[in-house]
Amino acid sequence: MIGFGPTQSPAFFALKNTVRSLAHTWFTDAGADFSYYHRYASWIGYGQGHEGWRLCQIGPHAAIDAYGVENVSWDARGNYFDNLIEVGPGARILWVPRKGWEVILRAEYLNGFYFGRDSRHNRGNAPGQYDDFHVGLSVGGRW
Repeated sequence: MIGFGPTQSPAFFALKNTVRSLAHTWFTDAGADFSYYHRYASWIGYGQGHEGWRLCQIGPHAAIDAYGVENVSWDARGNYFDNLIEVGPGARILWVPRKGWEVILRAEYLNGFYFGRDSRHNRGNAPGQYDDFHVGLSVGGRW
């Protein structure tokens, strides 16, 4: 897989940079990946951005954030379900139990829009707009 992204989690930097500051600190993070998937015989790109506000700092190791989400996905073969834009609000609880480790529980409500590509003619009667609710748990470590 070929891809690129931050060398360290943006969420970790957001927490690390505000541990000694007051709550209500703003942050932004972004990541992207463009990869070839052999089983689909296609290149698929994905990008994600967050812009938000630190709502609450809980000691030196935890925080609660609210943010805006932007996701974009693009498929070189033109599958409609991989060609989309999503926007909406999100919230996360970030916990750094020890140096180099992080746990993030997030919830996001997204408005999604397929942006018209259907060169494989497999869209059928799927609507061009959808709403989605995502809940995720991420665990990351550095060594």
